[in-house]
Amino acid sequence: MAQFLGGVLQASLTIFGAVGGPVLGFFSLGMFLPHANEPGAITGLATGLTFSMWVGFGVPRPDAVRLPTRTDGCDFNITATPLPPTQDPSEYFYLYRVSYLWVVVLGFLLTLVVGAVASWVAGITCEGDRSVPPPDPDLFVPPVRRALLVRRGAGAPTRCS
Repeated sequence: MAQFLGGVLQASLTIFGAVGGPVLGFFSLGMFLPHANEPGAITGLATGLTFSMWVGFGVPRPDAVRLPTRTDGCDFNITATPLPPTQDPSEYFYLYRVSYLWVVVLGFLLTLVVGAVASWVAGITCEGDRSVPPPDPDLFVPPVRRALLVRRGAGAPTRCS
């Protein structure tokens, strides 16, 4: 049964990875980096989605090698028939040769890195703008929240806060 579902499974995981990785990076950017802002996060998300779609669905890509699925007439000393000639996979662009399972990781990392850098650049250009309030520490993961509270002079948070 798996031989008939291989292409469908790979396509669904590629689609999920191309969208899921950048979305995970988008939310992680907001949970872990206090300097993240809207322009940086949107730039990171757009870059990650574009890159993931390109890697996930870009062409040309090497054909998957199909192994024989039948054992009729096999003996212990008989070798398998040679595979049909295909193009050497090393002739393809490197990112087209990576597994579809890496699309989610690449999209996540690119979104996080580009979003952080773009947020930093946008923060420098808008440094004098006081209309944006500081971020609420309760929106971050606990270690970042504690660091923000200590930096703001609120002291160490109590166990209940």
